Formats: sequence, C-alpha cells, structure tokens
Amino acid sequence: MLDVVGMLIPEVLTKIGLTNVLLWYNVGKAEYIASFSTLFVIEFILFKKILSKKEQLLINHELVHHLHCQSS
Repeated sequence: MLDVVGMLIPEVLTKIGLTNVLLWYNVGKAEYIASFSTLFVIEFILFKKILSKKEQLLINHELVHHLHCQSS
C-alpha cells in the first residue's frame, strides 16, 4: 500500500502545482549522465564485486568454523 501512496502523492502534488517532479510512469524516459549500456556494465561490475566479497566472507567463515570444530 505504501507503493501506491508513493506513486500517487507526488502525482497529485505535481498536478496541483506544489511540486515539479517526474511522474512515476515517466521516470524511465529521463536523460541520464551516461548511456544505458554504460550504466548496465557499471552496475554489473559493482554487483559482481559485492557478491565476490560476500562469497569470500562466507568461505572464510566456513573455514574458521571447520578449523574450530576440528581442534575441539
């Protein structure tokens, strides 16, 4: 329900003239600082970096847990 409120309130405020924001269905049409493909590649690289870091933390945690269980 908050999603609907988040879409409708800015639209109503823009229609009555209190704000000047893009409507939720026109946001994707706005011009960005880079092309779509550039943004996609940057996002892909950042997500890959984050996921590989999480994977390394998981592997290290399992290794520490495994070594701790063997020494007991």
